[in-house]
Amino acid sequence: MRKHSDYHTHTILCKHAKGEIDAYIQTALDVNLEEIGFADHAPEPIGFDPGHRMDVREMPEYVNRVEKMRMDSQGLSIRLGLEVDCYLGFEPFIEKLRNDYPVEYTIGSVHFIQGMSIFHTEPLQLSDEDSRAAIQGYFDLVQGAARAKVIDIIGHLDVLKLVMPDARRTIYEIAKETLNIIAEEGKVLEMNLSGLRKPVNESYPDAVLLEAAAELKIPVCLGGDAHRPEQVGMHFEKAVKILRQVGYTRQGKAGPGLNVFIPG
Repeated sequence: MRKHSDYHTHTILCKHAKGEIDAYIQTALDVNLEEIGFADHAPEPIGFDPGHRMDVREMPEYVNRVEKMRMDSQGLSIRLGLEVDCYLGFEPFIEKLRNDYPVEYTIGSVHFIQGMSIFHTEPLQLSDEDSRAAIQGYFDLVQGAARAKVIDIIGHLDVLKLVMPDARRTIYEIAKETLNIIAEEGKVLEMNLSGLRKPVNESYPDAVLLEAAAELKIPVCLGGDAHRPEQVGMHFEKAVKILRQVGYTRQGKAGPGLNVFIPG
């Protein structure tokens, strides 16, 4: 019996992932996934971080690659999604993409604060005042994603801890405020497992915030954030154990037909 679903998988079209799409599918089969979702970095207007996403002219190729794999999926359900960078005014461009292509779901993520990537930099050296302002600015964008109709899933909620490891108290405070908005808007929360492959050795969000999400009855989906075939479904058993410990004892459907964990 197949189990679990991974909704956050990239392809070489994003320019920083490796491996052909059929290799990602094979790993999904090998680890017995029920469903895999490709959510490569969405095209954005010209000039927005072009080194980490496909050009809008490559969208047809992306769609065709995923749909071709459905022809011989060996019982594996394959979904077509996008990971969307969320910034002020992002919605119209993504709405057009969703209207023009058969995108089934979107993950809304924030990758930049103060014009700087929160994935590709050393820990920030900020005063307490500047630190709080940066955290608030990050979560303002996440809250905007939660309120946006074009977004279905909120991605890697507390990833900011990568570059602000000493500001966890403030991150928790504002992240919990943000969870209230996610609950009110009926969005799905991603448990992104890429942090378990990094020195931080935690998911995004971590168990503290997942427990808070459970209290708010927010459904959670799993995302491996795979940029290599071997990362598909990685650490899923550990993730499920954590979810059960914090109150996610049932499985069901949410959002655009996603397989999710639901608080008991």
